[in-house]
Amino acid sequence: MKTDIVIVNWNSGAQLRACIESIRAHGAGRVGRCIVVDNGSQDGSTDFLAGAEDVDLLETGQNLGFGKACNLGAARGQSPFVLFLNPDAWLQPGSLSVPLDFMARPENDRVGIVGVALTDADGTVQRTCARHPRPWHLLARAFGLAYLVPATDFTLRSWDHATSRPVDQVIGAFFLIRRPLFEQLQGFDERFFVYFEEVDLSLRVRQAGYRSYFLTEAQACHAGGGVSSQVKAHRLFYSLRSRLQYAFKHFSAPGAWAVTAATLGLEPLTRLGLLLAKRRFDEIGDLGRGYAMLWGWALRAPFGAGQRGAATALRVTILSRYSRMGASSRLRTMQYLPHLERAGVEVTLAPFFDDAYLRALYAGKRDKGGLGRFLWRRLAHCGAARRADVIWVEKEALPWFPWPLERLFLPRGVPVISDHDDAVFHRYDQHRNPLVRRLLGRKIDGVMAHSALVTAGNRYLAERAAAAGAARIEIVPTVVDLDHYRVPAPKPPGSRLVIGWIGTPGTWAKYMEPMRPLLAALAQQHDATILAVGAGEPPGAQGCFDFRAWSEDTEAELICQMDIGLMPLPDTPWERGKCGYKLIQYMACGLPVVASPVGVNRDLVSPGENGFLATTEAEWRAALDRLAADPGLRRRMGAAGRQKVEQGYSLQVWGPRLVEMIRETAGQRR
Repeated sequence: MKTDIVIVNWNSGAQLRACIESIRAHGAGRVGRCIVVDNGSQDGSTDFLAGAEDVDLLETGQNLGFGKACNLGAARGQSPFVLFLNPDAWLQPGSLSVPLDFMARPENDRVGIVGVALTDADGTVQRTCARHPRPWHLLARAFGLAYLVPATDFTLRSWDHATSRPVDQVIGAFFLIRRPLFEQLQGFDERFFVYFEEVDLSLRVRQAGYRSYFLTEAQACHAGGGVSSQVKAHRLFYSLRSRLQYAFKHFSAPGAWAVTAATLGLEPLTRLGLLLAKRRFDEIGDLGRGYAMLWGWALRAPFGAGQRGAATALRVTILSRYSRMGASSRLRTMQYLPHLERAGVEVTLAPFFDDAYLRALYAGKRDKGGLGRFLWRRLAHCGAARRADVIWVEKEALPWFPWPLERLFLPRGVPVISDHDDAVFHRYDQHRNPLVRRLLGRKIDGVMAHSALVTAGNRYLAERAAAAGAARIEIVPTVVDLDHYRVPAPKPPGSRLVIGWIGTPGTWAKYMEPMRPLLAALAQQHDATILAVGAGEPPGAQGCFDFRAWSEDTEAELICQMDIGLMPLPDTPWERGKCGYKLIQYMACGLPVVASPVGVNRDLVSPGENGFLATTEAEWRAALDRLAADPGLRRRMGAAGRQKVEQGYSLQVWGPRLVEMIRETAGQRR
């Protein structure tokens, strides 16, 4: 596992040479490409790189800013990770191998960013990690409280950084991120010239369902300050300007304006008082020049909506049900993020449940104590969403809340798109408790009726929306990104047959467990393996069953190991609301499928063309026997399935369509 290293240089002098030498000494074969982006340096600091074969020098000819330079450098590499390294930071043994090996472990597949312990020259560990800033954190800085009471600051100065742990953000001096995630989020926001760009990216990584992690098992040396110490007035200006840009991007309007007023009006006096108290009289001039630049910028700055940037046409707040770990949220909303961002849409992602909840759920446990925390967080999301042009709700904003209360907390005047890929209404209207049926039985109908647009995953859900009185309904299938799904080469003759299924432990128990005797018999008859992805490892598993753990990174490759894909379902109201995603996954990998003729499965499977529909045990056996005995039939059906996905069930087809639907809905804002 390798990483590309991107170093942004601006008059770094001898520090850059020391940084490069440390990479050469301690890269340990883990460096893909080392890219130095020079932002118009005038000190000859890159002269020593002339003719260097192990360093790619990109000279911009001008100071483009840190974020833009990082993006340019990252675009030149292709390793699965990107390390953004300051020129005043130097690697030590293990600086790369430890964090890369950590991120390669399957249990850490939701870790998006890693930082290591940074030390001074004498080995003292620096306090580099921080929380996601909130308005009160920045107000505490403006009032001077952050300097007197460290707990009020967003930086974690009071923590000794002696242990490894998840954190909100790590410092940008050593910032290791997964390349696919970096590209999905379109890199650093280039509106931050310098400072707060990694703060902003860390928050967006969190919103995308990943987390940041601080590792003490590896270290790097960091001089700190770097060349910015030579231009203190400019450093102050850019740090405060980026703070205000961050506030208007991520805070509510009152919070952003409060931070702006305190930063521009009160903080100059606070900073002056601190300089006088510390007798640092020589820095008063830099303070005055820095604030003169800031006030000049503020007089011209288009605060509020203008802070979105010229390329941003609208803002969308996504109230998803889960983090990226949840399949419905990942597929129905989050996989569209790159399309939205390329279209200039600014997205705020606000999941209801977190990863810990899903892990407990998949393990058969319930985190009842966390429900209050989740509800409180969602209410805050609803309040902040009043700044949005569109609110995109997955199923419902407040689970188990009656519709009148949910409507009360959603901002008025902001059009809502509600997305439905499951018959969640049956969770309420068919509940065994009559009180739940009475209070919530028509709850989802209320959501649908008051949505400017209902996107339904199939006709069954669309019919419910029509009966509820929805103003506009669009059937949007659950789709796959064809860039991540390939059709594997034909297996060599004599290869063992693999009959496959993908899902969760709960759906395995519900849908596949009753079929185990039949599958075991078929496996024995055809010398086949039953590959179950995501089912867990139930006790007493027979030798023909191969249980594999699910991860987003490996699911497509595991499906490619299959020869036939299965999707059994009972014919019940809940199952009629399903969107057949696993069938689409199978077909995207060129597999023939066998499925129950329930709900959308009838639309996806054309019997005899791309698979078979089966209800009885005899029909399942006949379909699987026929496919097992005829590799040519499997290839023909698989090709037909792939073609069907390419034409109507791919992100490439539906991404632009959905962006246009969102734009049309945004036009309805009052």
